Amino acid sequence: MLPITAHPAIMKKYGTHFQTLFTKPSYEHFLNYVTGLITVEHPTIAGIAAHIYQGKDQSSLNRFFTKTDWDVSNLNEERLALLQQNQKTAWKQKGVICIDDTFSQKSGQSMEGAGWYKDHAGNKGYVFAHNFIYSHYADNQVQYPLDFHLYVKENDIEDQDLLRAFQDKIQLAQKLVDQAERRKTAAQTYVFDSWYFCRELTDHIETYQKDWISVSKLNRIVLWNGNKVILKDFVMQTIPWESYKRLEVNGKIFWYFSKSVTLKSQGKVRIVATFEERDNERTKEPTVLVTNRKDWNAKKIIETYAMRWSIETFFRDGKQSLGFEDYQLRSIKAVERHLCLVNVAYSLLELERIESRLLTKVHNQLQTIGKTAKNVANDLLRSLVLWVYEQTKKTKNPELAYQMLLT
Repeated sequence: MLPITAHPAIMKKYGTHFQTLFTKPSYEHFLNYVTGLITVEHPTIAGIAAHIYQGKDQSSLNRFFTKTDWDVSNLNEERLALLQQNQKTAWKQKGVICIDDTFSQKSGQSMEGAGWYKDHAGNKGYVFAHNFIYSHYADNQVQYPLDFHLYVKENDIEDQDLLRAFQDKIQLAQKLVDQAERRKTAAQTYVFDSWYFCRELTDHIETYQKDWISVSKLNRIVLWNGNKVILKDFVMQTIPWESYKRLEVNGKIFWYFSKSVTLKSQGKVRIVATFEERDNERTKEPTVLVTNRKDWNAKKIIETYAMRWSIETFFRDGKQSLGFEDYQLRSIKAVERHLCLVNVAYSLLELERIESRLLTKVHNQLQTIGKTAKNVANDLLRSLVLWVYEQTKKTKNPELAYQMLLT
């Protein structure tokens, strides 16, 4: 990995937006850490500190997370304000707010807030992890995180004050909705998977006159012609296959049936039952989308819900490219600061990515977050070459410049 001899252009371009939130030494740590998140392969505090040329030691950077006085909420609001200044990244009414959670797997048993969780997405049984619930903005051009909260299981809370303030995942999801609406996020629709599909959350969203789309589990009950019918039986047996229509969305072929029905414990909703066509065969089980927008057609419902995938790509990119899981911090406060800075790094890369879309369109390529991060690393290489050149001019000794880098 290249040493960090100067801050890359992306930090010089956007870093000053956050300067007033920090003291001078803390601002330098901020620039170094976000640079490290983007460019260092395994960006722990130790790993980033080791790559900063003539930087302060690891303990100094560690105090940036544990001792210094800077506010996560203020930094997050400034990050979102920066994104709103750019017309391309500003939130739009046709955008969506995704709600989902993810694990940050850990090995240190002494980490505050970590616990054992069932790994529904993988094959590991239970994992020891922090569990974060996120809200995430997405439209047809951009995406970026809004807010997050750490979920801690009630049985894992020992502090009595924290226990009295316990909130389950649905309550934390409602809190994320409140935060988005307080800052008047323009997106009109919330999207989430079947785990979060419940009356408590959908009613809460509707109090703000906003829309929602979710996936329903197939064991939900449909009230139909005075009978109670399991949703899976309703879409696969009660509704004849001849009633399904073919639809192409985002390059995929679906066979769909859409109708307004009454779901037990939910009320009147519109469902869109879809079978995806793959290799001229349809999937064996349907995916059933549910929404309060009974006036929307199937294509709009499917296209809007498809934007939920953006939060999955954020979790993937954050873990693969930006050190989302690489922290070795014990306190919840320090962990939240780390994730706040991951969100900053991701947002700056998204600003760079969207600004370079015209260039990538010319070359018929899609600029991804990973490629944008690689461009930042290339910028470090440029800085290093220029540094070596300047040092060699001064000393007339390339070997001395090399030795300086090693010290």
